Amino acid sequence: MDLDQYFSSPGAMSISQLRLRMCELGFEVKSNAQIRQWRHGYSDRRPDTEYCVGLELATNGIVTRQELRPDDWWRKWPELPGAAERLAAHSFEASDDVQPPVGGVKRDTKMARVRMHEAS
Repeated sequence: MDLDQYFSSPGAMSISQLRLRMCELGFEVKSNAQIRQWRHGYSDRRPDTEYCVGLELATNGIVTRQELRPDDWWRKWPELPGAAERLAAHSFEASDDVQPPVGGVKRDTKMARVRMHEAS
């Protein structure tokens, strides 16, 4: 469940209550507006990894880190169930990347000599 679904569900804490709960748990949230921005993805804002943990704890696991960061949760928290499989699948997909050619100088190319003069 994402934050918007959570706040729309019966029995959910209000934004103010969630913020207070996160602060009680040691996750200092600047303002209620910050949580609203995460809720609606304003300007593609989403909670950083620390706040994701705080949100998961404050909601008693109803809102999970995986749902808060669906694009990269397995990189952020490799200890979570399913992360190893996602990492392996993603590594396999990336393994066919084209590598740039190895650089070097052709032996028949003349290069100018450069001398460095020290300032006196």
